Parts: sequence; structure tokens; C-alpha cells
Amino acid sequence: MFTDIVHLRGFKAYERRTKHRWRYYLEYAPHGNLEILRARYRAFKRYLPELFIWHVFASLAQAILVMETFVGETIGGTERHRPDLILHLDLKPENIFLGYEEHHQKSSAKTGGMDEPIFPSVKLGDFGLSEYVRMVDNTQRDAGQDAAHNPRGLTQQGTEGYHAPVTHCALAPSTANFS
Repeated sequence: MFTDIVHLRGFKAYERRTKHRWRYYLEYAPHGNLEILRARYRAFKRYLPELFIWHVFASLAQAILVMETFVGETIGGTERHRPDLILHLDLKPENIFLGYEEHHQKSSAKTGGMDEPIFPSVKLGDFGLSEYVRMVDNTQRDAGQDAAHNPRGLTQQGTEGYHAPVTHCALAPSTANFS
């Protein structure tokens, strides 16, 4: 089970004004999201604790690793491998949720024998703009096969101000300055 990604608890299809809609029931995040927490700290002119920032970083790295090594669906009891990557395309503080506290306390030499702080679990969510893209090796790339599976149309999706730098370079490679 992936602990760093918001879980889908259930879903329901329904009709509304002749349109087919879906309702998703997701895991509850009792501590809101990272943007709410950042705003609260900023209101009191405080900084988030460095240890918490490292905790968020490690959790997001785990979530991204899951998106990179995602196995795929289980159909009839057998896992079907997908040779794809999941691109989130809307990674921002509002989509990083803070769940229940992690249930471990331990004393260690690095904390001077004190219990380590317990932080909320960090979970990546809102995969509404996410896409599967095909992983290609250099042989396929040389044959031009990546263009069909990795469309340039994925660039500049998501929230303005949170686009990956690589998407800006993809749109205008001649204006990219890497010096």
C-alpha cells in the first residue's frame, strides 16, 4: 500500500442535468494541506521547522518514486505491468495533504535521547491533471517513437506559477539560458 499518496476510498457515478458525473471519496486529511500550514506560520511571522521540511521532502520523494515505478492495475488477481510513468502535472502546496500523525516515536543519539517529533503524514493528492507517459530508451527516441507517447501538449498544464522549468524549455528551447 502506498502511504505517501492520498487513497481513493470509493466512487459513485450519477446523472446531473443530463450529464454523467463521478463523485470520488478520498482519504481524509485532518490537518489540511501544506499551503494552509504555510499561511498559518506566515501569519505569525514564523518559519516551518527544518525537520518538518525534511519530512515533507522525504515523503514527496517516496510518492514520486511510486509514480515512477507504478506497477499498474490488478486484473483477475494478476498484476498487469504498465511501462509508463505517472506525471502529476499540478504539484503545488495545495495538493500536498497532511494526514494523521505517524505513529512512531523513538529515541536516538541524533536527537540527544529525546523522542523524535511526530509529524502529520504527508500525502500527494489531486491527480486530476495527471497523465501516463511512455518510458522510452535511447533506441526508441532515435527512431522518433517518443513523440507519439510523450506529447508536447502536456507542457504548461496545471496552476500558473507552479509549472516545471523543463516545460518552459520545451516550448522555447532557443530562449533557454543554462549558463
